[in-house]
Amino acid sequence: RETPTRQAFLPFTVLDATLHCSHLQLAQIQVKKQHSLPAGYNCPARISIFKILTRAMQVRVGPRASTKGGGGAHDMQATVDAVRQHAITAANRYELSRQLLERIPEHVRFVLIGEASHGTKEFYEHRAELTQLLIQERGFTAVLAESDWPDAFRVNRYVLGLDGPLGKPDPDPNAALGDYLRFPRWMWRNTSVAAFIGWLRDHNAAIAAGNSSKVASPNQCRFLGMDVYSLHSSVEAILGYLEKEDPETAKVVEACYRCLYRYGPDAQGYGMATAMFKKASCEQAVRKALADVRRAAEAPRREPGDGPAKHEEALMLEANAMAVKGAEAYYRNMFTRDEVTWNLRDSHFLEVVRLVEKHLKKLIDMDPSAQQQARKPKMVLWAHNSHLGDARETDSGWYRGQLNVGQLMRETYGDEITNIGFTTHTGGPQAVVYDTKDRHSTACTWQHSTAVLGCSQFIAQHKAAQQHRRGTAQQYTL
Repeated sequence: RETPTRQAFLPFTVLDATLHCSHLQLAQIQVKKQHSLPAGYNCPARISIFKILTRAMQVRVGPRASTKGGGGAHDMQATVDAVRQHAITAANRYELSRQLLERIPEHVRFVLIGEASHGTKEFYEHRAELTQLLIQERGFTAVLAESDWPDAFRVNRYVLGLDGPLGKPDPDPNAALGDYLRFPRWMWRNTSVAAFIGWLRDHNAAIAAGNSSKVASPNQCRFLGMDVYSLHSSVEAILGYLEKEDPETAKVVEACYRCLYRYGPDAQGYGMATAMFKKASCEQAVRKALADVRRAAEAPRREPGDGPAKHEEALMLEANAMAVKGAEAYYRNMFTRDEVTWNLRDSHFLEVVRLVEKHLKKLIDMDPSAQQQARKPKMVLWAHNSHLGDARETDSGWYRGQLNVGQLMRETYGDEITNIGFTTHTGGPQAVVYDTKDRHSTACTWQHSTAVLGCSQFIAQHKAAQQHRRGTAQQYTL
């Protein structure tokens, strides 16, 4: 369930009424709205200006109606009148994507694109289309997904034209997605993602054809993961690389990771043993391994003549060691400290963003082109809305102490980020036979407004500048 305030602070909110739309229309309005909250909420109102882009002729947009004097109904009528007066249209989804692109400021370096449900075809295809525009027209050079690092890095090798796990490039996108075996496999191993990475490989191949440097081109776009669940697969990737490239360090790191082997192949078994049965944790061992791996990763970074694979493998090495550290902490706390594990996970997302930014900056510095020297890395993040909004504006942040990567990115990069969130009023699963019943959104939420509208799709743009408890944040939301 997405609360009104959670959706209100996803800067770009694309709302589909049924997820079965054939064309999209827009209406642009600007209204002042009073932010009323249900009983039990004692936080101050923070939104003052809204721009609503919608197809609607009738609309209900905003949080729950005020219980005092019927002010909510008055606000809704004002919104309806404004939409009717300012309606504009877009012929298709591509035109809508261009409308979104035009509203992202040129100085933005991080675009966070979230979805309300994992695996939804309409969300994934629209997200891919917008990401392609950002790559082609704005020079974005990395896509970071809510995905395990080892699985995504095989895809990264494929889109950069590097060798896969069998010593030769994967033949097609489906093969490149072959490491996605953990549930939910369909989250990334699906036709929409396969089509996007096929396009991305072609895009990168055209860039590589004109790149004379042996260093991986900073103009090529990577596809990387940023999640923490890959405890054992990350260990295997680290040791597999070090045993071939640095056998002495491999022995030291393997001795550190041996602590994890006592608890078997199931990472949750480690969490159960340490949290419930008070067994000794491997926290210090994985921290030492991370330090050793970071030292080992510096060697290929100092050797630009070894080609693009070495630089990408150095990134792989350090990121996997960070994933092991994050996974150890996550599973150690998963049975007893729910808020802690959420915060650990989203803090890890930010750490990966910073690592990839550092990697891309180094490639830019090594590129002989003067134009590249002046560029800063630009990235797209793909994850669930609950990760990419701002936890400070949700009940999870107010009452449970949760943070998320959207909040952390705002605190770190300020107005260099923009958020886009996809959501829906109703829809149902089509890839399973045991449950095909459509679900509907909760009343008085942003998603439910589409049912009142009677429209197929609209975009809500929220513009606000507010003083947070932890600093000032500018938000430009659509």
